[in-house]
Amino acid sequence: MLRTFYCNPFRECTYLLSDSEGRTLVVDCGASDEAEWLRQENYIKDRHLTVCAHLLTHAHLDHIFGVRRMYDTYGARPYLHSADAFLYRRLAAQAAAFGLPWDDMPLPDFLPLPEAPFRIASFGITALHTPGHTPGGVCYRIDSTDDEPTGDSAASGIATTDFPLLFTGDTLFQGGFGRTDLPGGDFPALMQSLRSLAALPDMPVYPGHGYPTRIAQEHFF
Repeated sequence: MLRTFYCNPFRECTYLLSDSEGRTLVVDCGASDEAEWLRQENYIKDRHLTVCAHLLTHAHLDHIFGVRRMYDTYGARPYLHSADAFLYRRLAAQAAAFGLPWDDMPLPDFLPLPEAPFRIASFGITALHTPGHTPGGVCYRIDSTDDEPTGDSAASGIATTDFPLLFTGDTLFQGGFGRTDLPGGDFPALMQSLRSLAALPDMPVYPGHGYPTRIAQEHFF
C-alpha cells in the first residue's frame, strides 16, 4: 500500500509505503504542524503499521520538517546522503530564509546511505545519487518480495502499486525537474542526473511535489 500526504506551505509529498505485514517505509516526512502530523500518525495507528525506516531524498526544509517528530515517535533516524549534511543541520536557517518560524532544536543524527542496495523488511532499496537540485539528492528505487496483489484503491485514497517504483524527490517531477538556484544547486549536474534516470527501465515515479508519472512518460529535457 502506498499513501501520499501533502504537507507544509510547499505542498510537499510525504509517502508511506507498507507491505502486507504493515512494515512501512516513510519517504520525506514533511509534516510541519500538528494537524499534518496527526493525519500521518492516525493513519499509522489505525492500520497498525510499523515504521521501519525514514528515507530522505534530500535535505531541503520542506522534506525534513517532520524528521524530529518521526524520530521522537518511532525511533526512525533518517537515511540521508552525506553531501546534504550542511542543509540538514540548518533547518531553522532555511526556514528563516523563507520567512517561516522554526525552532533551532537539533535534528537527530542521520544514517549514511549504503552505497550498495540494501533491504528493509520486504523492500529492496537502491539509493541512486542524483545531484543537481542539491549535492546529496538521491532517488530511491524500491523493489519488493511481498506477494500481495497490486492494483488501485482509489476509493480509499490508498493505492497498491507495481514494483519496482522510484521516489525521485525534487530531481524529477511530472513534466519538469527541480530548481537549481538554491544553495548547492548545479544545473549541469541535474541534467546529467536526469539522463541517468532516462536510462532506467519504465516504472512508476513518485516525485517530491505534484503527481505520479512514469519513466516512459517523461522526456528528460
